[in-house]
Amino acid sequence: MDENLKQQLMPAVIVFNFTVLTYVLITWIFFSTQPWFLSDFFYQALIGAGIGLVTGGIALGVMMMKK
Repeated sequence: MDENLKQQLMPAVIVFNFTVLTYVLITWIFFSTQPWFLSDFFYQALIGAGIGLVTGGIALGVMMMKK
């Protein structure tokens, strides 16, 4: 993979992962009224991934404009 492309993609990947992790932890800590099952975790992770795709796409767009 091209080094320049890696430098553009890395912030988007970091933003995506941070968004998913933050969303899952916030919903688990603040909005959990009963114990989570594995299906609950995957459902929340899927929602977090959708939000993470948007924020990661914005970060990628910013990095592409910087070029």
